[in-house]
Amino acid sequence: MMMYEGFAVSEKGYQHILNHTVCQDSTQYLQDADCVVATVADGHGSKQYFRSDRGSRFAAEIACNKIREFLKSITFPFPDSKTKKSVVTQLIHSIITEWHIAVRNDLIKSPFTPNELERVPEKYQKTFQFFTEENYRAHTESEVSDLIQKEHSHVQKAYGTTLIAVGLCKSYAIGLHIGDGKCVALYEDGTMDEPIPWDENCHLNRCTSICDKNAASEFRCHIWDNQIPVAIFLGTDGIDDTFAEMLHSFYRNVALDFLHDNFRKRTEMLQANLANISKSGSHDDVSIAGILDVQKLSAIEQTLQQITKLETLTAQKKHLQDTIQELQFQLEKIQRLLSQSAETPETEEKIKRYLEKKRKIEEKLSEQQQKLAGVTRDIAAVQRGWEEKDDASGQVQAADTEEKTQDNAAICPTVSEDDRSQEITAQQDAQEAHIPACETETASAQPEEFSLDAAEPDSAESDNAGEVNDAVPEEIISESENEWEEE
Repeated sequence: MMMYEGFAVSEKGYQHILNHTVCQDSTQYLQDADCVVATVADGHGSKQYFRSDRGSRFAAEIACNKIREFLKSITFPFPDSKTKKSVVTQLIHSIITEWHIAVRNDLIKSPFTPNELERVPEKYQKTFQFFTEENYRAHTESEVSDLIQKEHSHVQKAYGTTLIAVGLCKSYAIGLHIGDGKCVALYEDGTMDEPIPWDENCHLNRCTSICDKNAASEFRCHIWDNQIPVAIFLGTDGIDDTFAEMLHSFYRNVALDFLHDNFRKRTEMLQANLANISKSGSHDDVSIAGILDVQKLSAIEQTLQQITKLETLTAQKKHLQDTIQELQFQLEKIQRLLSQSAETPETEEKIKRYLEKKRKIEEKLSEQQQKLAGVTRDIAAVQRGWEEKDDASGQVQAADTEEKTQDNAAICPTVSEDDRSQEITAQQDAQEAHIPACETETASAQPEEFSLDAAEPDSAESDNAGEVNDAVPEEIISESENEWEEE
């Protein structure tokens, strides 16, 4: 029985609310006794992609169904890398083909309206103009279908979207990705990574799309056939742009939150929080889907909390160091001003102000240095506690290994010393992970990725990328400009 559960949440972006436009993100998840699948899709925002909300919905639903079929029909281990690449390529082609069929059927059923086309840039008008209700009446359904098929590479841009999809069964997991957004995996040792290779063609407001001519070659893939994560999160770029370098921290906290409530209740709470995330962050549509094993997450809860605490302390340390550096710069500047000021009756009042300013800066500097010393001690304590836990865990593992080795020797005395040595080494290797000051990839634990022979991308334009709201630290001492005199 699968212990993993899935969820999918999505919310219209704050900017879309202000502009009275639809949410162009879609999410989906499926789970049964054998597998769990989750998807997110982000419809492009430029005016020529005026039905991208439908396109993203088609992509999310179709990918879920196709990956579930794949997991139920393709068994692990794969015979060889060539077979692995072949079956994955077939899966990608099946998703793209079904998406094109869904778009064609939607266009036959619902031709473009004048209201939709009036917002389309002029260079796309000619392509889209035929697919209106007025023109449909002059042709048979078969003729319309044939023309859609002929012009599919152009007309289907109206439905353009990105797609991230992950499916997991008992023996392996697979992830597929085209366009932007991120897939983040969390492992049993507490480390996190983004295993699906990033597409360098996704930059600023351009990204690859399922509507591209070369979409099949633009998909990236990752297969976990060795160490399956305890949690996998998928997010559209509205989430990425909001959290930026803190993305892993955000998903780690989401994982911890799922341990403290009923799974479905926690999903509802996450859904309710998405509007605030968009408003305070990217202003874009925001969507998250995930697959989690709550039981395995519970076993590493303390580890995740320690990583979170260390990460928080490290951020505090960096902020204090920056503050101290700024205070030292201010102190040096005022000392230069003092040294250059002659002691005359006219400058006596000015010197008094400088000295008072210097006193305040020195007090603040001393205070910040004391805080930095305290945070540094806290970091050392967390790291020391982690190392002690590692040592204790290693001793228990060694004792268990010795006991199991003796039992195995009694049952099967032909086991070689080399075999025992390899088993002990493998268990010791599993204990060598330490909490990183910032997240590092677990590339060594991951299976090889393989390319799908990507061709030159037909990148889609998108306005999905939001502005990252970098936090600006408060000034320690705010002064009017005229109190600082130039040298």
